[in-house]
Amino acid sequence: MFSQSSQFWQQSTRSTRTRAAVFLGGAGLITAVPAVAFLSAPTAQAQPEIACTTTIPRSCSASGAELANRLTAPRDPLTALVNNPLMDLAGMVPVVNVFIGNGMDGNALHPNGFNGGILIGNGGDGWNSTTPGVAGGNGGSGRLFGSGGRGGDGYSDIRTSGDATGTDGGRGGNGGVFRGSGGAGGDGGDAVTYGATATAGHGGWGGLTTNGNGGGGGDGGYAYGGSIVTTDPETGLTTVQVGNAVGGDGGLGMPSGPTFPNQSTGDGGDGGDGGYAIAYGGDATGGDGGRAGNATSTGSGGEGGNGGYAIAVDELSVTGITTQTFPGVPGPVTVTTGEVIGGDAVGGSGGSGGVSYEGTGGDGGQGGSATAAAGSATGGNGGSGGHNWVGNINGHGGDGGNGGGASATPGGQYTVVSTPSGSEISSTLTPAAGEGDATGGRGGTGGNAGHTGGGYGSGDGGDGGDGGDATSDYKNATGGNGGFGGHGSLGGTGAGQPQDAANGGDGGDGGDAQVRNTSDFGSTVTGSAEGGNGGKGGAPGTQGSSGSDGQGGSATGGVTNDPGADG
Repeated sequence: MFSQSSQFWQQSTRSTRTRAAVFLGGAGLITAVPAVAFLSAPTAQAQPEIACTTTIPRSCSASGAELANRLTAPRDPLTALVNNPLMDLAGMVPVVNVFIGNGMDGNALHPNGFNGGILIGNGGDGWNSTTPGVAGGNGGSGRLFGSGGRGGDGYSDIRTSGDATGTDGGRGGNGGVFRGSGGAGGDGGDAVTYGATATAGHGGWGGLTTNGNGGGGGDGGYAYGGSIVTTDPETGLTTVQVGNAVGGDGGLGMPSGPTFPNQSTGDGGDGGDGGYAIAYGGDATGGDGGRAGNATSTGSGGEGGNGGYAIAVDELSVTGITTQTFPGVPGPVTVTTGEVIGGDAVGGSGGSGGVSYEGTGGDGGQGGSATAAAGSATGGNGGSGGHNWVGNINGHGGDGGNGGGASATPGGQYTVVSTPSGSEISSTLTPAAGEGDATGGRGGTGGNAGHTGGGYGSGDGGDGGDGGDATSDYKNATGGNGGFGGHGSLGGTGAGQPQDAANGGDGGDGGDAQVRNTSDFGSTVTGSAEGGNGGKGGAPGTQGSSGSDGQGGSATGGVTNDPGADG
């Protein structure tokens, strides 16, 4: 035997003209002029209840945050127009949808979302794949005015045996030429199997834009590789068919648009997160976070995607069961021998933050953690923070992401001595060579302010990320190094701007390292502990202070212990 570890659109009572237009459109007789008329017709929609006593509000029943938002937040007429349900309806009317209307979503016969109307309209979303081996559809694009549609999700391959492979998410559609943001990428498909390898799909890239926000990358799919343990009913011996898992990488975020017709304040798209990976008996590898998109003007760079975590679970095989005598124990004892089987775990690296020309650089993504119960573990590195390119009073470097932590225990040959009733007398493990080391990920470097040395001499450097901690049973533990802080802006005052302080970013702390003996099996500590070095603080700009140096990580429990140096 074996075990396996329509949407309803409600019209307004004042929409007589709307109903007539829809009727004519269904007959194929509608023209562009009445189409514009019915697109501007009022529609019934839920709104937060706000009861004010006078025209100039003195007392309202709305919350303070809601009231402040409605009174002060700028309203984007384009967004309100293209997100109107009537634009979806226009996108389904022949002839009209060539010029105005949101593109229809993709389907199995046409996976990619349809483009918006030539004049105005968002692109439709890509199809979420339900077919093995086929990726998600790409989002449709806006043409002149309109945002790109979201990419469809990749196919998730869920099975009980054999290799499983998820497919990639579709790419987000592009924003319109005059205005519109790029669509988000679709998520990668997941993968699940037993006794084989599960490989998840990657997230789709975000869509491009001319004058808007860059599309964010889709998340990578997760992977789960279970084991198949077979037990001989006569002898009690067991064998293990291991599973492996590889998480999908996050998709790339795209840059914000350039400067047409005015300087774009759009932000770069965020990178997608890497997918996690869990494997029983085999290797587990988390997906990397996606790199973020840059901002071409005063917008902020996108945030780097986080790396996926990885867990490699151990399994026990049984290679022998014998009855023997044991010193100091009356009567026979049962001696069970076998192997602790497991693979390595590697966390995904964080994606780098996006650069901003005049605004703030995006933060780097966090490195994924790694845990290996019978192998070695390596945490993912943190992503670097994005630079502020020319220096600006309100522009700073992005912070580096933290390195992922790591925890490891070696596998090897084990022996368990127990009484006939099953009470354990002793257990020992002979660790396998080359297994059980734990290494924390490096912290990402902080972004620089005024990276080119130009600009106004203002803006702080980003902080470096902390190194990941490392813990090992018996073997070596090495903490990750902290990231360096970014430097402050070095430019001149320029354009009559005041020269504000331009401080360097702080360096990240080094990761701690610990060697211990907490395994279920007794063994002897043979490894050393080495703390990670602290990152150096960033240099100041034309005026300002240097960033603080990061502290070195501690080191305990090893045969030798070497703390990390301060930055």
